[in-house]
Amino acid sequence: MPLSIAIVAGIAFLYRHVLLVNQTTVALTLLLAILAVSAVWGNVVSVFMSVAAMLVFNYEFLPRSGI
Repeated sequence: MPLSIAIVAGIAFLYRHVLLVNQTTVALTLLLAILAVSAVWGNVVSVFMSVAAMLVFNYEFLPRSGI
């Protein structure tokens, strides 16, 4: 599971600081990474990774409300 977190963090770092892309590209890259992890390591790791990816995506790439 730590490797799945490292994959999500690496994707977030790459798209946040190195390549500035839109939200759709980030979301689809995270989905492809989750698909690859689920094919190799199974459902438990991929569910954990999908929750981590959702939290990172919501916090880092979606606009915050002014409330």
